[in-house]
Amino acid sequence: MELLVRMANFAVANSGRTVDWLHLAGPRYLRSEDRSFFRPLADLEPKEARVFLGVVLPIDGVAGLRRRVDTASRYIPDFGVAMYCGFGRQPGKDGTETMREHAQVVRTVRG
Repeated sequence: MELLVRMANFAVANSGRTVDWLHLAGPRYLRSEDRSFFRPLADLEPKEARVFLGVVLPIDGVAGLRRRVDTASRYIPDFGVAMYCGFGRQPGKDGTETMREHAQVVRTVRG
């Protein structure tokens, strides 16, 4: 996450325009519940950009997302959630099923 924060800060500071949103991809594994993983978020300088953290993992669903949101909230007060790195290689019969499962988990945790 430290490298992602440095890259995001550089991009926002040097974009030459307003950045609307940032997606910081998370790891594919449960290590993302570790506080040391999220600590660099305290140094994120998104300006007006909305931050989305890639903390939705198909491995552990609602329980895992809750743990990661709680941990990340210690270092960044406001953020949206997303898949750790897109939908391209997610399990499921098709993209519609994957999106439906993603939405259900997020609605359960974020309301």
